[in-house]
Amino acid sequence: MHNDDLKKKLTAEQYRVTQEKGTEAPFTGKFVNHHEKGMYTCVVCGKSLSPSDTKFDSGTGWPSFDKAIPGAVTFKEDTRLGSTRTEITCTNCGAHLGHVFDDLPAPRPDSFFVYAILCDDNLIYIGQTDNLQGRWVKHNNGTASDHTKKHKPLRLIHYEEYKTRTEAIKREHDLKTGFGRKWIKREFEAGRLPVRNTQTGTRQAGGLSGTGKRYCVNSVCLGFEER
Repeated sequence: MHNDDLKKKLTAEQYRVTQEKGTEAPFTGKFVNHHEKGMYTCVVCGKSLSPSDTKFDSGTGWPSFDKAIPGAVTFKEDTRLGSTRTEITCTNCGAHLGHVFDDLPAPRPDSFFVYAILCDDNLIYIGQTDNLQGRWVKHNNGTASDHTKKHKPLRLIHYEEYKTRTEAIKREHDLKTGFGRKWIKREFEAGRLPVRNTQTGTRQAGGLSGTGKRYCVNSVCLGFEER
């Protein structure tokens, strides 16, 4: 479709973001708090991108997904802002959609993490590490523990950050005991598990993706079909 035709079909904001690689302001898009069941589509060409059950609340202000339909999106290196990011585009028409990010904190000095993983046997694995991104990859490769080698990790459901290894080990032990394990199971089933940063005293808004990746997509790039 030629640019003149696209300008007639799309709003000015849709054209700016999809064709000129713009970004809408966070928390302004109509799909940020959208929870209907169906399929998210490309606003330009109408092709299906991601089903609604892959969408989650990341607290970022943009619709976030942990995966797309295989082949529906294309990933490209984006260095426009002086740093390297991964751009997401519609494979069918090339429209800019957004960017993909690691959904887990990168390793850094004096940061230790206690984490909980839901496995396919419906049990919750609890561990601690100084590299949450790397540990999540190893769990998925079956090289981090005997349990996640036998039982596929479904999603990382919770993590907490501490300043010392000693604090992390103590918290890991507490969560593995009877009361701690009951607490984390109860809070997970009730949808109340926070992501807690004990270094700042704050809790991260929203949830975690199931893949360790967060596809942040501009609302104006999306259409939606109820199914």
